[in-house]
Amino acid sequence: MKSKLLVTILFFTAVCRMSSYAQVKWQKESVTISGKVLNFEKHKDHSVINFYFKDLINRNSQNVYAAEIDSKGSFFIKVPLLYPQDFYLTYGSRINLLCTPGDSLFLNIDADIFNDFSNESPNGHFFVRITKGNRIKDNTDLMSFMQGLPRKAFYAESRDEALIHKLPADFILYITGREKEYRNYWNEFQKSNKTTSLFNKWVEEQLKYETLADLMTYPSCYARENMIAEDSVKLPDNYYALLKPYNMNDCQFFSTKYADFLSEYYRFVLKNPGDSANKAHQLFKKQEIVAGAQILLRMIRQNTSGFTRNLILTKFYLDAIEGNQLKEFEALYDSRFITDPFFINIISFEHVKLKKFMANQVTDGANLITIKSSVSKNVIDTILTKYKDKVVYIDFWAPWCSPCMFEMPYSKFLQKEFKNRDVIFLYLANRCSEESWKATIANDKLTGEHILLTDDQFKVLSAEFGISGIPHYVLIDKKGNIVSKSAARPSQKELLIKFINDIL
Repeated sequence: MKSKLLVTILFFTAVCRMSSYAQVKWQKESVTISGKVLNFEKHKDHSVINFYFKDLINRNSQNVYAAEIDSKGSFFIKVPLLYPQDFYLTYGSRINLLCTPGDSLFLNIDADIFNDFSNESPNGHFFVRITKGNRIKDNTDLMSFMQGLPRKAFYAESRDEALIHKLPADFILYITGREKEYRNYWNEFQKSNKTTSLFNKWVEEQLKYETLADLMTYPSCYARENMIAEDSVKLPDNYYALLKPYNMNDCQFFSTKYADFLSEYYRFVLKNPGDSANKAHQLFKKQEIVAGAQILLRMIRQNTSGFTRNLILTKFYLDAIEGNQLKEFEALYDSRFITDPFFINIISFEHVKLKKFMANQVTDGANLITIKSSVSKNVIDTILTKYKDKVVYIDFWAPWCSPCMFEMPYSKFLQKEFKNRDVIFLYLANRCSEESWKATIANDKLTGEHILLTDDQFKVLSAEFGISGIPHYVLIDKKGNIVSKSAARPSQKELLIKFINDIL
């Protein structure tokens, strides 16, 4: 009886811990941004303003919206938003602004200050001003604050140099010293300005999470720039001590720096502890995807709680969905570990979309070719016999690879460019299921010649062409000679068109 009671108490304690934060009350509402570009008649060649918003949930962490400027210099755009955040616009110069869902902002942008990166004209006028709407004071405070920010800390070059040149202990001194310098400036700024609560929240988020985001970013940046393995960067035992005060239930406002931190923290959780991460990746290499992912899911559940756990689990499951891994997702998904209905609904919606996507297996626009699975050592010769006297542009890709899919529209353009000429566009998919392969070809209306490689065939070709990651492109001439083992991407279309024409 006592043991049953103990189990019951432990269960309810665990549930209470998982549910111990106020659930997100996000509701998608549009932010309306409109305005006027002053002096536009002198700058009509610059007719688009880009707006950049952070996305906490989706794999593409930044959403870009373009507003076209009409002949009178006016522009208008609506952006769907879930939570309060800062964003930035670029029109020659760049400037950060604040907004919450449902806001309306009217901007005056001075095109005469187009290339003045101080964001301020010689007579002291900002190149952007909020003249109407419900965030005038918040954004005036923000622009004034940014204008006086200590230049030594403000310029990105000092941060970037610290990320790649400073040793770990010195880097901690750098980021904590920078935060102290920011806070001293912030205290002085508050003395002479009656600032708004939204702006105050933004400043606190920026100060705190810029330090934490850079703390998380440092090991990978230092390793990459110094050409060493990330796990060989020797961090002090107390390196991550700055993370201890992090409130995993902080879900009220999301500055750019907080969004950056959450993205890095997601990556951090999937790598620690290192022995568990290594076990998972060994299983992935053996194509035991579900077993490897289960280890990562345990790591998430053991090292996160509350809002942060819900968000990271959601991102993990959406990564599987966005990679068209339906069977793997359905084998892994357990909604009991996500305590917020908002996130469960997002996953369910995307799951239904993926099932519909996978059901489409009609690949009429592409030529699907079968190569016997027993063929591995001579796989490239076997493939090329089908394309004698043709220039062959090979694209190594997979449905789960976002950069691969980004290139596909450019690839379609190239196919049209070389239509009825002796050029073959050959797509070699790898490390994906046949179902996912066909569904991607069908739904994205891919054309060209398509082969699904076995793992052994891909390993052989990886060694032959020096493939370290995908997408990867190879160019072969009419005689079967390898012209380039690492050819230009389809998005580099001018370069690629010239190169192929030279071979022809």
